[in-house]
Amino acid sequence: MYFGTISGQEKEFKRHLFRVLETFQPKVSLLIGDLFAEQDRRTAFILKSAYENLDQLYHCLIDKCFDPQSDCYDESIIGIREKLGTLESSLIACDNADGIIEAASSVIYAIWHAYLELGVKPIRGPLL
Repeated sequence: MYFGTISGQEKEFKRHLFRVLETFQPKVSLLIGDLFAEQDRRTAFILKSAYENLDQLYHCLIDKCFDPQSDCYDESIIGIREKLGTLESSLIACDNADGIIEAASSVIYAIWHAYLELGVKPIRGPLL
């Protein structure tokens, strides 16, 4: 089995994803409460699902790395980090739930696209 070595760029991506998740969780709780008060259970469910999907992706990738030998590795990691920045800004500004859902969906799509396009390998050595 081939083990990958995680790049500094990918370490930063995972740290950024962790910070976003730490910001996302309390905002989700607050917004879900507001959405239930407004009887908007559908949006509350989608918002909660977006958080859970990002959290699952983080845990799925924590002990793996994308294949840095792929042609679009740098482009993929940079794209994910830009989308994480947009989501983080949206969370900090406490935008409406729809804006947060849209930004989170963009991050989820970018991570899954990189996962499928680049492939992943178990990490050898220290994780983060």
